[in-house]
Amino acid sequence: MLIEIFNHLFSPGYFVPHGHCYLWKPGLVLLHILSDSIISLAYYVISIILVYLIYQRRDLPFDWMFLMFGAFIIACGTTHALEILTLWHPIYWFSGLIKATTALVSIYTAASLIPLAPKILALPSTAQLEAANLSLQNEIVERKRVEAALRDSQQILRLVIDNIPQLIFWKDHNSNFFGCNQKMAQIAGLNSPEEIVGKSNNDLVWEKEFQDFFNNFHGEDLNKNTREAHGIERILYTDSSNIWLEVNKIPLNHSISNNLKILYTIEDVTEQKKAEDETRKAIEKEKEFIELKSRFITTISHDFRTPLTIILSSAEMLKVYLNKLSEEKIIKHLQRIENTVQNMAQLLDDILLLQKYEGQKIEFKPIQMEVVEFCVELVEEFKISTNKQQIYLNNQPLSIRGNLDPKILRQILSNLLSNAIKYSPQGGNIYVNLFKQRETVIFQVKDEGIGIPVTEQSQLFTSFYRATNVGNISGTGLGLSIVKKAVDCHQGQITVESEVGTGTTITVILPLNSSDGSNPHLVVVD
Repeated sequence: MLIEIFNHLFSPGYFVPHGHCYLWKPGLVLLHILSDSIISLAYYVISIILVYLIYQRRDLPFDWMFLMFGAFIIACGTTHALEILTLWHPIYWFSGLIKATTALVSIYTAASLIPLAPKILALPSTAQLEAANLSLQNEIVERKRVEAALRDSQQILRLVIDNIPQLIFWKDHNSNFFGCNQKMAQIAGLNSPEEIVGKSNNDLVWEKEFQDFFNNFHGEDLNKNTREAHGIERILYTDSSNIWLEVNKIPLNHSISNNLKILYTIEDVTEQKKAEDETRKAIEKEKEFIELKSRFITTISHDFRTPLTIILSSAEMLKVYLNKLSEEKIIKHLQRIENTVQNMAQLLDDILLLQKYEGQKIEFKPIQMEVVEFCVELVEEFKISTNKQQIYLNNQPLSIRGNLDPKILRQILSNLLSNAIKYSPQGGNIYVNLFKQRETVIFQVKDEGIGIPVTEQSQLFTSFYRATNVGNISGTGLGLSIVKKAVDCHQGQITVESEVGTGTTITVILPLNSSDGSNPHLVVVD
């Protein structure tokens, strides 16, 4: 069947060649041959160029239409080629089939081109493309300018952040670093802030003092509900000094990205903290001064009013009844006046001495001295001055030498022995123990007196303070405060053990290697 169709298409049948129509005139035949040959060749070349353009420019719009034009042009070229062939071979059925194919391709191409025409017309013209290109170039220039300005702004921002004295860093929700300033990078042992990005606390080599501090930044509390927080923390250095750091935690606007970030700022507020502490201490000291002043006025008004009353009473008795009083009573009144004046003088001496300690004007002059011998002489003086109690001195070893201030040491031991005698009952015993321990000397004064309530023992070294169980026993409350400050001059220690109704034991420990007495100095007493 196919062979019959093929033979029918290419069979000349009863047709005559097309050349007979031209009467085989050479000029006319040659004219048609050349014209059809050139047309066919041009059509084929145009088709090849179209295919080449589509292959090289895959971005051409409507490239399928170019292929349709190529097929149409090839078909047209083939019809012209067959015109040459039919000059000698009358295969008019095949030539007609090719023309029919050409007609179909041309009709389909024309039909496809009709709806495509508006789209082609909508394509920008050369002028429009040039204008768009110019606009794009301007946009590129503007974008480069903006990018350069942004880079400059970022550099300025980085310069500002790096020169801020605070530590600044920010983290993501996994507690990994997202960035920091130069000072923070230095603390973290890095050369530049960029090296910290993506690292955790454990990935960094911190300065020793900051190790534990930054290990606390684990970020367990980093979430979308995190609020701004502030706090002050302390870092203790190996030399026992410390610094105070104020930590601020601020959530960043996490709508910028899905990765939540928290900004931390850390500022050294040690000086501010010290200033606050000093201010607080000054306020407390001012309160103490006011309380001291109040107690001073109360005590002085009482302790001076009573002896002045005694002096006035005895003076009036002598004035009115001098001729009627016996010599013995006159001497008694004079003795009362003398003793009262001495007590008042002692009170004034204690107040002036306390004022020197408070004003840091006590001159400390330690000298090389024999401590045991000094204590023996002092105890003997007190034994002579009292016959109400027995005083026992227990010293081990027999000789203790050291650098101490004898004047200040006498203030310490005299006040302790005076208190022991004053608050001990008639016939009681007082024990003075003296011994050496390493490079210190220990003085211990023990009595069998009224004792001190436990709740009041913390106030013993407060000026003008007296325990509530002293009753009618006279005193100013200055003795132990003077002792405490005298012990501080020697950079020593003092402790008190007491039980009401049993007695009191006061222990003083002084170093034996105080500064040489050839270079006296003023001691600052806290």
